Amino acid sequence: MDYQHTKCSFYVVNLHSEGAKALAAELSSEVGLKILKELYRNPLSVMDLSANLEIPVSTVQYHVNRLLELGVIREAERKLGKRLRDVKTYVYDKEGIIFLNCPEPSGDTTKSE
Repeated sequence: MDYQHTKCSFYVVNLHSEGAKALAAELSSEVGLKILKELYRNPLSVMDLSANLEIPVSTVQYHVNRLLELGVIREAERKLGKRLRDVKTYVYDKEGIIFLNCPEPSGDTTKSE
């Protein structure tokens, strides 16, 4: 879920959602966090990330796929590379990640005060 403010946008996740655990695992991973920092307003391909961070391409691709599935990063551009293959660049363009503790609705509409 995205939240737009006047000049800032945030990635917001509910602690009770399925994605919260996966996102927390990705953020607690040294590699996942390095990738996120590297992609902050700096679109890069998996190959560029691998070279910059000196991490195997397969490892970078795994973490990029997880961050994409969670909606934290997005595809910034797609172009043809040297071998006429699609080269995708990815970017993290949010100001931060916010975890909210909002319980899932239980169906009970009674209010307690």
